Amino acid sequence: KRIKDAQSEAKAEIEHFKADRERQYKVLEQQQLGNRTQMTEQSSKETQIQIGALKSQY
Repeated sequence: KRIKDAQSEAKAEIEHFKADRERQYKVLEQQQLGNRTQMTEQSSKETQIQIGALKSQY
């Protein structure tokens, strides 16, 4: 009985650890996606500014 209790306790700890890791991964993934979106928007704005500057020269 002690072995079964220890096994089920170990399984519960492993599942808890996996769930924590998945949550951490999702948070990091969302941060990276947000950073990528922000960088894409900034790049697009800068490109439009440069295009506007070039058009005004000609």
